[in-house]
Amino acid sequence: MCGRYVIQSDPADVARAAGAQLAETYALPPTWNAAPAQFHPVVIASESGEVRMGPARWGLVPSWAKELPKTRPINARSESLFERPMFRHVAATRRCLVPADGWYEWVDLPEGKQPWYHCAARGEPMFFAGLWDLWQSPDGPLPTYTILTRDAVAETAEIHDRMPMVLDERDRARWISPQLRERDAVNALIAQSRPPPIRRWKVGRAVGKPSVDGPQLIEPIEA
Repeated sequence: MCGRYVIQSDPADVARAAGAQLAETYALPPTWNAAPAQFHPVVIASESGEVRMGPARWGLVPSWAKELPKTRPINARSESLFERPMFRHVAATRRCLVPADGWYEWVDLPEGKQPWYHCAARGEPMFFAGLWDLWQSPDGPLPTYTILTRDAVAETAEIHDRMPMVLDERDRARWISPQLRERDAVNALIAQSRPPPIRRWKVGRAVGKPSVDGPQLIEPIEA
């Protein structure tokens, strides 16, 4: 799964890498502890093909919900999107990119949960595959999103058996394209996706508190 991640790269550089324009209202600060129920950047393509990067709240709320549901999924299994009523429609029509510099996973130890930080081996920003929707809240339209997960690759499987679905450069535009709607085509893109080489290291437990933020959270500690 993916329950915390980092997005601290310059927004203009991230948007450029995604072929997107920054939303006029974009004002999100960098974070080394992106947590659920907070607003983070996502990249979305409109029906006309315009690609923008703007804020959305992590934890998917379906557009058809009559009130804010208690369960707001932060992750969705990529292998079974079309089998879940909550994800079936948005998997075909509302896919997004979730920019990230890395993510955290935890290992259960007798002395408590130990976090590990994961990032691209070359240090470049990544783009997770996501789904988004627009819920009409009492205060106005609320964009929300969830991050897709997949089976872990060899570099990460020792820490956790799942990981975010990372899209390479050739698949990013196609993933958010409004023309990609067929179930088989979406599933084929999911099946062929491959993350970049990943490196990881042990970090301090402070990342477990959403109120704690800063670059010190990804500093390695002794193994």
